[in-house]
Amino acid sequence: MEALIFPEELRTVYRSPLPTLKHLKVKTRSRMPRVADLREALCWASPSLESLSMKLD
Repeated sequence: MEALIFPEELRTVYRSPLPTLKHLKVKTRSRMPRVADLREALCWASPSLESLSMKLD
């Protein structure tokens, strides 16, 4: 799960890797105490998102 969270230092230097992605589904089996951090990182990675679905098992 932590592999999906981009460090803030990286976000200030590089552009988002998926600038035109509109819909994203994330599914993981690990528990994530920092769901807000994950959501923030995914929105940075895909700034054009219209829908984000996260399923945390």
